[in-house]
Amino acid sequence: MAQVRPFRALRYSPAAGPVERLVAPPYDVISAEERARYLALDPHNVVHLTLPESEQQAARELSEWQADGVLERETEPVVWALSQTYTGPDGVARTRNGLVVALRVEPYEKRVVLPHERTHAGPIEGRLRLLRATRTELEPIFLLHDGDPVEIPRREPDLAAGGDRLWRVEDDPGERFAD
Repeated sequence: MAQVRPFRALRYSPAAGPVERLVAPPYDVISAEERARYLALDPHNVVHLTLPESEQQAARELSEWQADGVLERETEPVVWALSQTYTGPDGVARTRNGLVVALRVEPYEKRVVLPHERTHAGPIEGRLRLLRATRTELEPIFLLHDGDPVEIPRREPDLAAGGDRLWRVEDDPGERFAD
């Protein structure tokens, strides 16, 4: 069974500016033109980290942003509930719900987490170089689980941008969840 736990998220501080100027889609769906637009949109847009000129540049900027208070680490480990509304490649609007957690990494041979798509060596190596340089997972890795659906809290999200909404999930048995 996969071991998941709360974690101390690194996120933009309110002083960083409007979150809509700071976030972007996953690195592997951003064209060269979109990359240029995100880089120009804000000096702290996440694309400066996820699609950098070099992994070393991303590591330097990540360190500077933390030192300057652009990014801040949560003081306590937390689990986040995530709801994403998006339009799929087929043009159909969808919503997916999930949890953002830390996951213990296990070798594929143990069959704890199974690959769900064909990934090519080049992107895997590039993401690994970025992870090693920054020592930070800059984008979530999507996993599916065979179990009960994730319940989303019945309150305003703690963070929201575009179709993404995030809630801190406390270990409070009184927390009310949606059906």
